[in-house]
Amino acid sequence: MLLILSFTAYNQEDSVVKVKIVNEEKGFAFHYNEGLKKLQSKDYQGALESFNTSIQLKSDENRTHFQKGIALYSMGDYPNSGLSISKSIQISPSSDAYYYQGLLAEKNTKPEDAFLSYNESLKLDSTNHLSIYNLGVIYFTRGEYTEAGATFQKVIKFKPDFSYAWNDLGSTKLMEKDYKGAIVAYSKAIEITPDFTICYNNLGSAYRKIEDYTSAIRAYSKAISLKSDYFIALNNRGSAKLESEDYTGAIQDFSEAIKHNSNYAAAYNNRAGAKNKLKDYQGGIEDCNQAIKIDANFGVAYLNRGILKEALLDLKGACLDWKKANEFGVKQAASYLEYCH
Repeated sequence: MLLILSFTAYNQEDSVVKVKIVNEEKGFAFHYNEGLKKLQSKDYQGALESFNTSIQLKSDENRTHFQKGIALYSMGDYPNSGLSISKSIQISPSSDAYYYQGLLAEKNTKPEDAFLSYNESLKLDSTNHLSIYNLGVIYFTRGEYTEAGATFQKVIKFKPDFSYAWNDLGSTKLMEKDYKGAIVAYSKAIEITPDFTICYNNLGSAYRKIEDYTSAIRAYSKAISLKSDYFIALNNRGSAKLESEDYTGAIQDFSEAIKHNSNYAAAYNNRAGAKNKLKDYQGGIEDCNQAIKIDANFGVAYLNRGILKEALLDLKGACLDWKKANEFGVKQAASYLEYCH
């Protein structure tokens, strides 16, 4: 049965230190500093206007172009933000400018360009923890977990209270099957940030891997207490209950997950598994039908529907589903197909 976990690395777009200009040409510096004040108060349009005025007075000040780029980035105007950041780099490269260039590349779904920009950032400041961190995220998404783990460790060396790095180190260890190491890292992230909702969910998934279902359910429950509509944590807590043979409790959690996300195919599939345990075979088939309706390529749902059909003595229908599951690469399907000759 497909039991969805959630151990995603998260990109942290932290603010860059705003450097106030002093003892320079009064006109452009005044408008630059006014722009900083507005940027810090999240008046992005006002900040943009001040930076534009400053640039009219002094067009070759890299910091003004950089801060204008941040204002545009904050407004969601990524193309023009990129132009301003590039202009800043053209005038005088900085580590922070390359960091933002990396963020913009990721916004444009260009991870390789982002990778290059973060490395350029580190050439200028090897301690820029945000650039290091985002490199770690890229390694993680590539499946290069050894490199990702080492990179997150490096972030922690420079900024030990960076809870995102601890969370993602935990996710890296989880992928490497170092479950106890993952628990330690997730717990550290939570110690730093007690309301880290996603991290409680991830911690629950690590406890499930070592079959400590009591601790897993406790962690998932904490995530849900912080975010009542957190359907992923509800699904995962249901999975922990299913694995600990609390089938009624599992169905309640899967149903609650579906209530908050009616297109959550995994929860329908998992609820079918719980219904199978309670011998509600027809109810399970209906859930598998819904899972497949949402995701026609959901191979495990075909496998499970076949198992439920077999329980109702519909071997022909079961074999058709197992064949479909096998086509989608579900390894368990091959052993069930042996009954279909």
